[in-house]
Order: sequence, then structure tokens, then C-alpha cells
Amino acid sequence: ASFAHSMDTLLDSLDEGLRQAFVWRCASYLATVASEALPPNAIAPRAQAAEEALEAARQMLRAKLPPDACAPGERFSFPHHVPEYADYSSESVQHVDAFLYDETELDEAVDEGKLARYYCAGGNPRDVRLLNFVSHSFSVDQLRFIFSPAVLGPLRGQRVVDVGSRTGAVLYAGALYS
Repeated sequence: ASFAHSMDTLLDSLDEGLRQAFVWRCASYLATVASEALPPNAIAPRAQAAEEALEAARQMLRAKLPPDACAPGERFSFPHHVPEYADYSSESVQHVDAFLYDETELDEAVDEGKLARYYCAGGNPRDVRLLNFVSHSFSVDQLRFIFSPAVLGPLRGQRVVDVGSRTGAVLYAGALYS
């Protein structure tokens, strides 16, 4: 049996909720691993101009938005039936926009007191736990990889639909990297 057939069999065996979570995690993992494995100039066409334009957009958006890039009053729910999300709640989750903040910038925000990495569970100061970081955006590295010739190829004349991007990062990166 081929790898594709094996994956189809695995996916067919999962219930709908687990299947969606599994596919999303696999795609996110592959994009992250692949983007970290290659130097930026190995996959970014028109690299310098695209990188400068994307960085300018990040800086402008970061100056205007909070780190989570969430709308005031926005509410979230987590798939508690999926074991890895069972303990996710408004108390245990820190939303951070991965497009606006890479790992280094995230560390800097923590050092500056803008973000925390820990929380007191149930208000108990002795029960300190790591926050679960959640992003609703792709990182620059992930976008660079997704729009590389190896993944999507040339997009001239194609339509790209971005459903749910908070800042327009997917469409902007698509225009820059294609």
C-alpha cells in the first residue's frame, strides 16, 4: 500500500472531530518543520524585496494591534473532546499572533512584561502552570514555505482565498512570494 493509501485509511478511521484536528496539526507541523529546515533565501522568490515588504507590514500591524490580534469581546471555544485540548480554557490559553510575533519577539514581549508564560490555575498562587500558546495566523516562516515554488508553485492567474486570516497575512504573503 502507498503512503497516500495508508493516510486515507488512517483518516477514514477517525471520527470527524479528530480528523479535522489531525489534518490541521499535520499541515501545521509540516509547514513549520519544512520552513525551519530551509534558509529563507532558498525558498523565497524576489527574496529581499518580499522580506522587506512583509517586515514593514508586520511592524505596522504590531504597532496597531495587541499581541493576540483578537477583536474586543471575541470569544473562543476549544475542542475539549480532543485530548490535547482538554485543559484549554480562557484562563490557560494565551493567544499570540504568530505572524506578528516570531519566537524571539515572543521572548522579548515576555521579558518586557507584555506577555506571560505562566498562570495561576484556579487562582491558586501555588499552582503555577505553563500557558498554552495559540495562534490564529501562520508565522512568516510558514507563509514563506507555503508560497514557495515547491508547495503551491506559480499563482499568476490563480485565485487564492484566505478564510479567517485576521490581518490579511496570507493574502499579502501570497502576493509577495508568488
